[in-house]
Amino acid sequence: EPISFYCNEATAVDNYFQQAGAPSEELAASQPLAEHRSVYEALKARNIDVTLFRLEDEEGLGETAIGAHVPLTAEEQRTQLAAKPDSIFPNNSISFHELPTDVGKEISSKAGVKSDDAEIFTAAVLYPMCSGRRNEIPKSLLDSVKACASIIVKPYFSEGSDMNCLASWSVTCTTTSTIRAADSPGSLTILIDFRAFENIQDLASTAEKGQAWALEGTGSLNFSADGTAVFATVSQRCHPIPFHLLCEVLMINPANRFLIPQAVDAQGRCVYHTNVVGWVGDFGLCAWTRESLVFGKSSKLAHDLYTTAELFDKIVADMYPNALTLSLDQLTNFSGNAMYLRSVDGVSYVAMSWSAAEAMTGSGILERLNTVLAEMSAKKAPAVADGGFLQYPHLIVCRIPSIERLGGGSVRCLLAAS
Repeated sequence: EPISFYCNEATAVDNYFQQAGAPSEELAASQPLAEHRSVYEALKARNIDVTLFRLEDEEGLGETAIGAHVPLTAEEQRTQLAAKPDSIFPNNSISFHELPTDVGKEISSKAGVKSDDAEIFTAAVLYPMCSGRRNEIPKSLLDSVKACASIIVKPYFSEGSDMNCLASWSVTCTTTSTIRAADSPGSLTILIDFRAFENIQDLASTAEKGQAWALEGTGSLNFSADGTAVFATVSQRCHPIPFHLLCEVLMINPANRFLIPQAVDAQGRCVYHTNVVGWVGDFGLCAWTRESLVFGKSSKLAHDLYTTAELFDKIVADMYPNALTLSLDQLTNFSGNAMYLRSVDGVSYVAMSWSAAEAMTGSGILERLNTVLAEMSAKKAPAVADGGFLQYPHLIVCRIPSIERLGGGSVRCLLAAS
């Protein structure tokens, strides 16, 4: 939850969705806070399991079975987050995964940890951020994540090799001071920490001073619902080396890694995050701004690291029979920054902003989307009168204009889920 919010000039350099300007104190404090709270309330009202992290406890939050909040009270955290307006977008810094058993056992084996009794392997991934986005996770939350981990995975560079070659990179898997598996029988948690890429000079002496290889979480990465495939577009926030190295750690088959050289907006400018261009959901449902995607060779890396247009189109057709195509105008209005969600009682939803839904009005997309979601659901979506577009009960539409304008991100960016 934001305690201050304004346009981050450091990120506005390549996030063209931000509108720079000095907001009033009232806008910086109250309006984005109300918008952010409305998203939380909208998810909770639909029985979606959601946790809100906020600096101070407040009566009236977390009173129902679904929806919880975690107070963060340390004064240093308040100071930290006050200077980090983009901490409102936690999906870029961290993601959470349930790993396939073979992946968990492989990582455990490399770390020398016996995992014969483990049936559930979970992972938290910490991502390398661009210079204007670092240190956004509150220390208490970061400490909690670290305390749960039995194994820590970090990137490693073979000194003297070509740093632009994927084969020069590998990972080290080490155990933490306390193996936590015994505390939770049958489960084991792994922390994948790629933040060293924020200054690869620390990893490779041949790197340019201060150079960063960013990979900004589920802003840069669109994981498939089962985690076996991932889509990404290259930008200053998504470098190919950490992308492919993370895929190696997660044992995502090279045939299921879809790295696209670039995505552009209506003015031909590079789009900073993949999750603005499109999203992927469950049950063969996705949406992409296909005309935004630019395919072709790169002068820096081998071409086989990239996806061709023909392969992308074939994969989308094969994996996503309910694929939706967005326009560049809809991209501009954050129609690509939506997220598939499922409630604890089996109802399927897609969450998006008011501007995103409005941009799709009249195109037939909202109607088709609502129909497909209804077919996916175990029961009928409840009628929740918390906004417009009530004729589409499987769409969660939230008004967040100041967050979009100042932050250059929308509803998907607010949710640290994968």
